[in-house]
Amino acid sequence: MPIRFAAPGLAALMLLTLGAALVVAEPPPPAPLSSAADAPASEPASPSPAQLAPRDANVRRWQDRLDAGGGYETTLHLVDALIERSRATGTLDDLARARVALDALEAAAPGDDAGLPLRRGRIAFALHEFAAAREAAAAALAIDPAEPAALALAADAALEMGDLEAADAAYQRLADAGRRPPILSRLARRAWLGGDVEAAEALVREAIRAASLVEAGDEVAFYHYQLGEMLRARNAFGEAEAEYRAALDAQPDHVPSSGGLGLVHAARGGRSEAIRMLEAATARLPAPELVAALGDLYALDGRADDAADQWAFVERIADVGQANGGIHDRQLVLFLADHDRDPERAVALATAELELRADVYAHDALAWSLFKAGRLAEADAAAAEAMRLGTPDGRIRYHAGLIAEALGRTEDARALLAFTADHSGSLPPLQASRLADAIERVAP
Repeated sequence: MPIRFAAPGLAALMLLTLGAALVVAEPPPPAPLSSAADAPASEPASPSPAQLAPRDANVRRWQDRLDAGGGYETTLHLVDALIERSRATGTLDDLARARVALDALEAAAPGDDAGLPLRRGRIAFALHEFAAAREAAAAALAIDPAEPAALALAADAALEMGDLEAADAAYQRLADAGRRPPILSRLARRAWLGGDVEAAEALVREAIRAASLVEAGDEVAFYHYQLGEMLRARNAFGEAEAEYRAALDAQPDHVPSSGGLGLVHAARGGRSEAIRMLEAATARLPAPELVAALGDLYALDGRADDAADQWAFVERIADVGQANGGIHDRQLVLFLADHDRDPERAVALATAELELRADVYAHDALAWSLFKAGRLAEADAAAAEAMRLGTPDGRIRYHAGLIAEALGRTEDARALLAFTADHSGSLPPLQASRLADAIERVAP
């Protein structure tokens, strides 16, 4: 069975993820290469057989040409086809196959071609190997300083690693090159992370309008999803639902948007419909955060055995991810802390990830795991780092609020939890169900 991965949701996407949470997460391959900055970095959407058929056919076409004696350029086309299929389906097998193909090209690669390091960088980014992705982007830019795909990769990798100065410099160079939809999407993500919600939403709406003109269904779906995630994060549930539905109109099998709709129903109290939608979404693409949310809803519905099954499934998914580079470690940390499971393991995973990926969500995951492990002073310091940009994510403030409460800083806790109440769409269902009690505890 192919190994599947799913990019994180809002955490990486706002990332975008998303992964998690994303909003731009993994940058997809271009076709042709020079248009790489013109493609959004969407979550795997688990396409239907009809949608997958062209991607399968493209892989077969280039593999056949390579088998018939094709050389360097043919191999690069095959690698692009494999990366694109992996992006669409969430399978890691194609990324491994693409890496093998690139390794075989190393000796034949011309010194003036940025294509090989750039593709290596895309694969590394998809596997959350952000330092390697950044090095590959630098190698590509050394060959072609104006290559937009390399600039996009460099910026995205720097942002994941917490190097805001380098990320902003690369994003500015992209912005100077034009206002194409994927560039607007990246700028929106950066604005959202910095707390400028109005600018972020405006940039995504501009991306939607521009992408809609060329009828690129998968791109349009991703931008609607990105906007839906932003809207859900500030409890604009009606608007968020409209964006998720628009995404599904553009791409009917866009699973992240189906999951987003389910979470909107959950936030509105429509538990039965939320369960139905998340069951369907996770059957197609078992993203850890959606599987965990489904388990939460089962638990809240009194279905303890079903909840236990889903939560066990989250850990199995994470185990597969750890065998392939730990690509689900952040989701596992949050899951373990949310459900009071093995807090020391959560701290160890969060600490290790922070060495590789130092964005605000890495600090948030560390803060939450340290809190659950009873290490309050360290948790408080990590929470401050998570909030340093003013990212308008209720989950970050919720974690910080509970830490402040535990430290006896009641006024701080009250303010943080009040913000969370206005942004509770970011919370997983089980934590959302506990928010009212937390607010009551710190009430004057």
